Amino acid sequence: MIKLIPRHLIIKCVDIYKADKHCSAYKTYDQLVSLFHLWSVLSPHHLYVPYND
Repeated sequence: MIKLIPRHLIIKCVDIYKADKHCSAYKTYDQLVSLFHLWSVLSPHHLYVPYND
């Protein structure tokens, strides 16, 4: 999923809005990747249990 968003666009937005201004260790891109990973693990399609008669 993260491969669909070009990294240079994310970096450009971070630079424009100064999202990493007071951040020293956990950058915006790293947080985005972590959130996408968490979303993929916890998404509802993983929780689906088919009903068998």
